[in-house]
Amino acid sequence: MWQSQGSAYAEDCTLRGVASEDCSLFDKLVSDYKNANIFWLIIISICFTLSQLFRSIRWKLMLQPMGYEISHFNSFATLMVGYFANLGVPRIGEFVRAGMISKYEDVPVEKAFATIVVERIVDVIMLLIMITLGLIFHYEKLWGYITEHISLSTSTLLVGLGVLVIAGIIGLVVLKKILLLDNEKLHPLARKIKGLIEGFVDGLLSIKDIPQVGMFIFYSIGIWVMYYLMHYLAFFSFEPTAHLGPLDGLLVFDFGTLGIVFPSPGGMGSYHFMIKEALLLFDVNAVDGFSFAMISFFTLTIFCTILLGLICLVLLPIINQKNRKTDQ
Repeated sequence: MWQSQGSAYAEDCTLRGVASEDCSLFDKLVSDYKNANIFWLIIISICFTLSQLFRSIRWKLMLQPMGYEISHFNSFATLMVGYFANLGVPRIGEFVRAGMISKYEDVPVEKAFATIVVERIVDVIMLLIMITLGLIFHYEKLWGYITEHISLSTSTLLVGLGVLVIAGIIGLVVLKKILLLDNEKLHPLARKIKGLIEGFVDGLLSIKDIPQVGMFIFYSIGIWVMYYLMHYLAFFSFEPTAHLGPLDGLLVFDFGTLGIVFPSPGGMGSYHFMIKEALLLFDVNAVDGFSFAMISFFTLTIFCTILLGLICLVLLPIINQKNRKTDQ
């Protein structure tokens, strides 16, 4: 983590003409926190926790149609351990989360993972909605940034889209043929693989049978409202950004979320770059933009993801062992 952040900060120091011996990431972090309003950092930490609580409840709803009633604690705790794992290896957390819920709640891994895939599809839809809103309210700024920094031609985009569509169609055809195979004629290993695929498909299709669709939509919106508030309310923790408004927070949120989506551990480095780029659009200089990103990122990473992840990692076996003894 420090290596990635150190590299980003070293580049920032080079741009500002600061000597390498005077470029200490730790000193920078301490200095930024001394100038931050701790009250607002606590508030955004609460928003983060609420967003993950909403996500864990939504996950429970997705598993119910398949007959799995997991506990609130296990749903939330395995989610937080997954986020913690992502800090080490990007996207490994989804597999860790599915494996842990399988261990503690006897949910088949392939079905658990399939519901997580559905979650990600819903997240992409919500992100596109937020980006669309950002484009509506900040059309000139956002479109100007896109045309200046992204040089992909229309033909390149169409070819890329066509390749994805064709790959998707081929994948569906292959999947259908596999599911139609006769189990009795299959090798035991092939039968096992087919069973895993069937379980994965069942997990994907579980969304259509969710008994409380209204609550599913409510929690899905709630997750992203909390994500947005984490960015907007963080403005008040840092004087150079305290003057920015709610709609400004929407655009910074869009940029920051894209920074998290990029395949770096927990968004490290890419998040800072995107936040800095967004704040430049509102005349917040690069140094202050980097400081703001440092403050918000380390607050949510150290005091939320790492702290909650470690607590949940320790408590999961303890609480589940107690529950087993109680059931006996």
